[in-house]
Amino acid sequence: MRKILLSVFFSAVLWAESGVYIGAGGTMYNEDFTFNSTGFASNEMSATYQGSKIKIGYGERKAYAIEFSLSYGEYDKNIFSDDDGAQVFVDIDIIKAFDTDIGFYPFIKFGFGVGNLKIDRVLDSSVASGSFQVGGGFFIPIFGGDFELEASAVYRWKNFEGIDLVGDAAEVDSSVIEPYIGLGYRF
Repeated sequence: MRKILLSVFFSAVLWAESGVYIGAGGTMYNEDFTFNSTGFASNEMSATYQGSKIKIGYGERKAYAIEFSLSYGEYDKNIFSDDDGAQVFVDIDIIKAFDTDIGFYPFIKFGFGVGNLKIDRVLDSSVASGSFQVGGGFFIPIFGGDFELEASAVYRWKNFEGIDLVGDAAEVDSSVIEPYIGLGYRF
């Protein structure tokens, strides 16, 4: 009986410390793409991405959190077709923050994501991608502590599904350091 009461007590303490938070912000970065195919020489190109992100998470600002985010944006160049459209990306991240006792909370994070980029090709109308990311940043509580400013940088390695090049599939990879700045609210 005592173990049950202690378990309920500690669960309540954890529940009281943790909470839901939401956030929104923007990002802009240069992404390097590498196209590999057996029938063609390796080709590289770069494009600038500009987009926005909304997110929701659960956890404590000074400890651990899990975060789900939805990104939407576009590249300044056509990469996969003559008329590339918007990219939608969903990420799941685990965050470990640290209490510095000086007014801000540095953190590290890692996770994975999936995306979809609209393209205009004869055989394809979109190209899917998957990614792994790792990075860090900091939270600064503002306006009494419920709001926070977040700045982060994440290294993202992305792999796109193969693109059909006249009977031969090209594999496309990219890597990027993705900065983010946004505003959040903790409930």
